[in-house]
Amino acid sequence: MSAQMIIQALNNMTKLHRSMVALAKQKTEIIKKGDINSLQNLLKEENKHIQAIQRLEMGLKNETTLFLQKNRIEMEQPSLSAAIEIANELEKEALLQGKQELENNIKELSIQNQLNQQLLEQSLQFVNISLDLLQPDIDSYNYDRSENGAQENRQQSRSLFDSKA
Repeated sequence: MSAQMIIQALNNMTKLHRSMVALAKQKTEIIKKGDINSLQNLLKEENKHIQAIQRLEMGLKNETTLFLQKNRIEMEQPSLSAAIEIANELEKEALLQGKQELENNIKELSIQNQLNQQLLEQSLQFVNISLDLLQPDIDSYNYDRSENGAQENRQQSRSLFDSKA
């Protein structure tokens, strides 16, 4: 039994992961610009890629299981490594190359996603600081020197404007 279906599944997964890396790099630029609409559209595209990758992973697992079964190897958890071990030399080389390329793309995607996560956290910190500056602590606005006036100010909402005025 040939391992060509496994090689093809690995190549398809590699292409999708390369595309995910490109999307992650686009996401970095969008986050830097602060373009929320573009970010939402990009997230929709990423979700489509993730679903396609999940389908390909299932296909790869099924093809690996079939390959091992046709070569009379039964395993509870079939693995690509087991398929590589029993493949002929030409297929073994293609499987190893496909596996390595996929692993490299996954590592690159992981690094890019970590960068995006850090950028998002910094953006969130900036937003929180900006909100704190726009909405300072109400205790710093003590207009009445009496004890009763200060008590009333603390009980009112955090609005800086008096609607009764």
